[in-house]
Amino acid sequence: MRGGYSRLLNISCQKCAQNTCLYQKDGPGNLIRMYIDRIIDAKVSISKKDLSCPKGHLIGVKIIYDKEKRPAFRLFSEFSIDPVEFYTTRWVSIGEARKLMTDPANREALDKMEEIFSP
Repeated sequence: MRGGYSRLLNISCQKCAQNTCLYQKDGPGNLIRMYIDRIIDAKVSISKKDLSCPKGHLIGVKIIYDKEKRPAFRLFSEFSIDPVEFYTTRWVSIGEARKLMTDPANREALDKMEEIFSP
């Protein structure tokens, strides 16, 4: 466990409020990716390449997090977390995100997100 504490977060779709899963978040910081081995009580398939809510709204894409060589879902902004449980989440523009990211898998997920959400 990182950061000395762990908590369970209810992850739900921001568009339709459908509960997607329960996730064990360890350590401080924003929720950027969800490691597959920490997803509990999934209401949807986590074996597919994309993570979607029960109604099919895209929440994230599967990556291998290079630093730890672990499968995870790189999240988009289409999910929500109860602010009482986790209040430090913040969103940045694609340009700001590009400046912050160094991990190739995260950059790949950002490229896919930009492709999906560009007008």
